[in-house]
Amino acid sequence: MRGNKDMRAKTLLIRMLIIVAVAAVPLLAQGPTPTSQWTDFVGLQCTINGAPIPVGTEITAFDPDGVLCGLFVTTDIGVYGTLHVYGDDMYTEAVDEGCIGSDHITFKMNEKVATELGPDSDMWVGIGTTKTMNLAITQVFDVAAAAPTDGADSAGVIVSYNVIVTNNGDGSDLIALTVTSKSGWVVTGNDASGQSYKKDEQRTLPVTVAIPAGTPLGYQDTLTVVAASRFDPAATATKKIVTTVDKKTGVDDGNFNVPGIFTLNQNFPNPFNPETVISFSLDKPGDVTLAVYDILGRTVTTLYQGYLATGQHQFRWNGSDGNGQGVASGVYFYRLSSDQISLTRKMALMK
Repeated sequence: MRGNKDMRAKTLLIRMLIIVAVAAVPLLAQGPTPTSQWTDFVGLQCTINGAPIPVGTEITAFDPDGVLCGLFVTTDIGVYGTLHVYGDDMYTEAVDEGCIGSDHITFKMNEKVATELGPDSDMWVGIGTTKTMNLAITQVFDVAAAAPTDGADSAGVIVSYNVIVTNNGDGSDLIALTVTSKSGWVVTGNDASGQSYKKDEQRTLPVTVAIPAGTPLGYQDTLTVVAASRFDPAATATKKIVTTVDKKTGVDDGNFNVPGIFTLNQNFPNPFNPETVISFSLDKPGDVTLAVYDILGRTVTTLYQGYLATGQHQFRWNGSDGNGQGVASGVYFYRLSSDQISLTRKMALMK
């Protein structure tokens, strides 16, 4: 008999543990408790930020005590239903399953309280009734794109970064990622369709950029990473990542700076549009002039004139003359001059 008591005690303990485990499950994961009474709701014109709600939008209903009593996940754009909003079961006094007569229902979309647009009321009236309740929310998301966590810059290699995207908005969201290189380099990490984020969820996403072999030392490119809500196109966050070429990769096209030598590198990119980078190295400090000329030898613009220290330098030309006016497509020359030497190279602007 004692053995049977021990077995019953163990069984009771197991049941208690199971009950505790179930109680720890989030409310939405359990769903509402179905009862024999409900009021049906449908929505025919439901929006998020003025746009029809997408497939997969979660519509929930709560009684005045905050009990989840209805759940529907949309399968069509802009509409929901039929959503059963369950009433309280009179035979389970210790459990509150949902609404009672004349209760006003609170509706949420994607975990955010929705604006009720009617045309019917939100009052629960019991079985056998179908009401139309159109819903709308304004979803404002603060999406953050964090700085890269790794990356070794060099020419002719793939550089990898980790971008951290966080949904700091009021509810779930679908976040897309766009990655672009200012120099037009090949990048990975674009995700136009987006990923689903819960509220406060954070993810680390890989982003890479391919630096072409032969890129001059000291050249800088800017990656622009934009995280954007698919529900609200105005909710975006932008992170700019600067990649600097700081070492040679064995592909020598004569454009790399050699310490201690006065050199003028080929501009990059070339041909270019809308801008290009001109880099050079000085073997000693002094006054220099970097200017752009047309094919007739006329000065188009002076990019720099003044004192510079020994080492590597770079300047950008955006295809404008000295008055800020854009110049025509064609061949141009750029010249680096010091008090002892002058070097000239050719470049092409293609619009």
